[in-house]
Amino acid sequence: MHGKLFAVFALALPLFGCSIQQQIEHVNKRPNAPLCVVNNPGVRSGVLDSVLLTLSSRGVNYHLVHNRSAAQACEWALTYDARWSVDLGSYMSYAAIQVYRGGRPAGHAIYDASNGRGHPDKYVQVQPKIVELVDELFRP
Repeated sequence: MHGKLFAVFALALPLFGCSIQQQIEHVNKRPNAPLCVVNNPGVRSGVLDSVLLTLSSRGVNYHLVHNRSAAQACEWALTYDARWSVDLGSYMSYAAIQVYRGGRPAGHAIYDASNGRGHPDKYVQVQPKIVELVDELFRP
């Protein structure tokens, strides 16, 4: 009996402490000047497409720029990053979206499933998750 109980506990142990975290610090003031979105060519294009789609649907005026130095001329700038991992399949394990005003942090949205071993909720669809992050970031 104790052996079976130990086996169940040992199998369940990797699931404890595994978590998916999401952190949002809202942008307090909606950009009235154009928002420069800094293209990150190291990230799959679906992330950028989702960011731009969401900004458009929220009526945010944006310009796509191709490097951070171009964004320095902007009052408002947005950067993003995302990484994928493999565990029974490929999944987006991390996404971060940062907004800057005058070069200073103005808000961020972070999704982190990198410690989600064994957690089935880590297999999110990219577009809905990015839309959720951007929506929350610019929530009125």
